[in-house]
Amino acid sequence: MEKINLDNLSSMSDNQVENLCKKASYIISTLRRAYQKNKSEENLKALQQVEIEYCYIFRESEVRSARKKMHEAYLTKLRESKFKESRNY
Repeated sequence: MEKINLDNLSSMSDNQVENLCKKASYIISTLRRAYQKNKSEENLKALQQVEIEYCYIFRESEVRSARKKMHEAYLTKLRESKFKESRNY
């Protein structure tokens, strides 16, 4: 898995980020099995690199999820306040 540019990651769609997260997770499990069979330095470095990339991808996913929840809460509050205003007239 190649290094991901953080600017590119932030401009990806939610589906692309989710797919990249799944891909990285699959690669990590594959590399862990390879490392368990052959505890070479090369396998360990490859595993560590993908785990680092996964952390960046997962963090981006978490930020997007939190932002989405906050936006939904904001819209709910906005709708409630507009409803209250309309009832006062």
